[in-house]
Amino acid sequence: MREPTSNLESEQLGEQAKSGNDTQSSYDAAGYQTYLEERRHLQDALLDQSRSFDKYVLTMAASTFGLSFLFIQHIVPEPKADTMKFLVAAWGAFAGSILITLISFLLSQKACLRQIEILGRWLGRRSEELQEPVNVYTKITQWFNWLSMAAFVSGVALLMTFGAKNMFP
Repeated sequence: MREPTSNLESEQLGEQAKSGNDTQSSYDAAGYQTYLEERRHLQDALLDQSRSFDKYVLTMAASTFGLSFLFIQHIVPEPKADTMKFLVAAWGAFAGSILITLISFLLSQKACLRQIEILGRWLGRRSEELQEPVNVYTKITQWFNWLSMAAFVSGVALLMTFGAKNMFP
């Protein structure tokens, strides 16, 4: 038996297990209830971690962007001309990380709306009628999260290169 992909499907499979309609199912009622509770707990934890990740990336990118201005003002007031390209690229990476994170917020909302639509279509169907749903917004949101992190890490590396080239000739 394949793994349930949503709470609705989990509940449908649980009803089949309780009624004995699914001969492949090895779930007993108590075990399945434990499974559902643990799955809901893990889904809540995943949602919380996702929210925290977006907030932390946004906060770190904006803070590091701001700190770079202080770095120039107080530590390297006269940077070498040939190192400015690293600073400008770092600023671009931080700005990109912020922009990508904001777009991922909107994509995440779209993914939730799409998942609600998918669950609505599943309502009342038997498990053998169910097809694997496609929520492209979820995949796109995941890619944007990785891009945001990559832009942030690139910005930090470029800022460190700028600082090292100016502080340690």
